[in-house]
Amino acid sequence: MEVILTGSAEPQSLRPLDEGRSARSSALEGCPMFQQPNRIDNEKAMARVAIDALHALPADALRGAERDCDFCERLVINGEVIGEDFRAAGAAILRHLARIESEERFARELDNAMRQLRDVINSSYRVSVDLGAACATSIERAA
Repeated sequence: MEVILTGSAEPQSLRPLDEGRSARSSALEGCPMFQQPNRIDNEKAMARVAIDALHALPADALRGAERDCDFCERLVINGEVIGEDFRAAGAAILRHLARIESEERFARELDNAMRQLRDVINSSYRVSVDLGAACATSIERAA
């Protein structure tokens, strides 16, 4: 039986890995990305709601931001809402919408679209930071 020193007074024995598993896959099991797929699914659902809110706006409200909207929509369709590309495109759309002087006829839709988009961008950032930190910690523990 091998013994490793952990800095405490008592040595601890090494536990063998299960057959067919590597240290990396063992570390990733502790990663929230593999334990909580609902966080990512929730993020994707929030992104779809935000895109739908953008589609509810009049076409002239998004004039000038069409490329960002199309890019953002493609990322949502592909499920890539936890990355910097999605957040950057969403932020560009938000800046565009913030410059619009809303008319009374679509003020509620504009406010809703901005709120939905802002919420999904903030959530995307939180999820990516949480997943990155948790996975890095799990991998460090396995090393």
